[in-house]
Amino acid sequence: MINIGIYGATGSWDFGDYCMVLNNIIQMDKHNNSTQFYIFTPNISVTREYVRNNIEDQELFNRITYIRDSLFFESKIQNYIFRIIRKILKIDLFYYRSLNIWNKTYKGENDFIKTNIVEEIENLDVLVFNGGGYFQNSWGTRNLDFCSVINIAACSKVPVYFMGNSFGPLDNIYKKYVASSLSYARRILIRDGSDRSYKFLVQNGVGCDKLTINTDDLIFYTTEKLKQDIPVQKENARPYIIIEIMTWITRAKKGVDSVLIEIKKFISNSIENGFCVYLISFDKTDKVAQKCINQIADDLDNQYVFVVDSVDYIYEVYNLYRNAIFSVSMKYHPVILSIANEVPCVGIICDDDGYYESKMHGAYESNGISADFDLVRELDNVTSEWLITALQNRGSFNIDLQRKIKMMEDRSDYLERIVTKKGFVE
Repeated sequence: MINIGIYGATGSWDFGDYCMVLNNIIQMDKHNNSTQFYIFTPNISVTREYVRNNIEDQELFNRITYIRDSLFFESKIQNYIFRIIRKILKIDLFYYRSLNIWNKTYKGENDFIKTNIVEEIENLDVLVFNGGGYFQNSWGTRNLDFCSVINIAACSKVPVYFMGNSFGPLDNIYKKYVASSLSYARRILIRDGSDRSYKFLVQNGVGCDKLTINTDDLIFYTTEKLKQDIPVQKENARPYIIIEIMTWITRAKKGVDSVLIEIKKFISNSIENGFCVYLISFDKTDKVAQKCINQIADDLDNQYVFVVDSVDYIYEVYNLYRNAIFSVSMKYHPVILSIANEVPCVGIICDDDGYYESKMHGAYESNGISADFDLVRELDNVTSEWLITALQNRGSFNIDLQRKIKMMEDRSDYLERIVTKKGFVE
């Protein structure tokens, strides 16, 4: 038996995040079916629910335990005071609190932590950072908290491995702490190629001997041990397109309505050419996305436009993407699901700090994808003409299958070495 901790973005309703958690657990379990899994999560009820919704294998379900992810006891009053001070005095006490924890954990001084996280990490054989992007600016002071968890594992002699991750961009106030803590990691899988996260880490002092270029965790998803006796999306005689919307559509400098107009033009053209369209959000708590989706559906009022009501069931979403002929995505993981199923797709970059630019381009580059159309565009450059051209030329969408097979074999070997304690030659 081996005790494996799963750490990362585990407590939200973001489909990509919880899908990676379950996919990795199922695939690790294939290599060692006596593994005990411990999911560290800031929201146990949410995590337990998405596991319950999707894991069919009761025996595996019973080997999953949920651990509260907290380095300190949260105080709503303290957090409120911290926010007021940050707003008025421009002093970020959240940062200094996390920095203090990092300094102490880096020195191995863990006794001051009053939550049970140190004890839970000490009881592990391995700590696995799930796939994602945990060291970049949108996490703010959480970057230091992630590092402190690595420090605790290192002090407890618990090896740390990263699944498919992307790194950066990252402000200078975090870089040296991230590099210092990542020096404790045994291996890091890079999901966005050699020109992005790999270069960022090496430039910031992380040894290249620790880095392995691969791809995102969901490229090699499995439907084994997932609940499959759930309703699938309504079948239609027409081939269909999927369009995913996310909250960052509000970052469009030309306004949300301008983007929606282009999307509606594309949908209308697609329907005229014999397709139907599914509209989807990958986060059921994303009210902005849901509002935009409903607006599109209401404005078009067409029998060939469908709104996906839920992404709670992984198998259902897998099937939806598996059978599509084209997809348009603002989030990263809808692109990944499309690539995994060899479905032609385009990605829309909705941020302006380089994080999604790296992820989106990295998704295509790491999988050796080429096409006779722009695979990625920034939000303000989205036009119906671009989408129509991409759909018409989807036959040129090509994936390097030999590279995909090689990455699949390498990833399987990586997982096997983790769960069987074979490790790697240092």
